[in-house]
Amino acid sequence: MKIGEVNAAVQSTLPVFAPGQLCRFAKQQKSFEFVATVQNGGITYTSNGENEDWNLTRVTEGFFPTLGIQPLAGRTFTVADMSSNAPGTAILSFHLWQNKIWRRS
Repeated sequence: MKIGEVNAAVQSTLPVFAPGQLCRFAKQQKSFEFVATVQNGGITYTSNGENEDWNLTRVTEGFFPTLGIQPLAGRTFTVADMSSNAPGTAILSFHLWQNKIWRRS
């Protein structure tokens, strides 16, 4: 289910929440066990002078509990990870870990 606000000022028809509005909604709502946001995008990873385009999905701490899944190793995100001054935290896909990271070690 997608919920949010439609912002006509920027001619958007997608329901989204500004970060502050999402935090307020998540705290005040009583209908859902978990609330999460998802934003798809990409990054360019550079290693040894070579660039690779990687798909990236930004999610909030409620994403994995909403789906009822746990990572094969490590941990999921916490509320502390969502703080603007928190160090960067990432969860790698199995494919990325197996084909890019694990082979380099």
